[in-house]
Amino acid sequence: MARLLLIDDDELLREVLAEVLTSVGHTVTQAADGRSALAHPGIELVITDLVMPGCEGLETIAALRQKRPGLPIIAISGASTNSQIYLKMAAQLGAHRALSKPFEFAELLRLVDELLARPSESAGTSR
Repeated sequence: MARLLLIDDDELLREVLAEVLTSVGHTVTQAADGRSALAHPGIELVITDLVMPGCEGLETIAALRQKRPGLPIIAISGASTNSQIYLKMAAQLGAHRALSKPFEFAELLRLVDELLARPSESAGTSR
């Protein structure tokens, strides 16, 4: 399966999502904020929360788009009353998909499968 980077400051949620993703065969690297996102060159897909202390998700998406334009990114948010605005901004910055918390695990797995089935960024494909 694929190597995923899961970024969320909520440790419990991160652990649960990592367990769900590993249960279907993915290898999951976890991070509490986006500072380390660019330090994982083998990552094939990123799932990032948007509202986090430190390096938040919008900043992370923008940095990933500059360094790895075709890397699939799923933005997740729900920690504030403005989460829909953040999710729209994430899409404008280059997130391929966006999910509002709470979401069904099956929906996340479907999006991961959908994005991983796309041609890889190494083949020169972007959004």
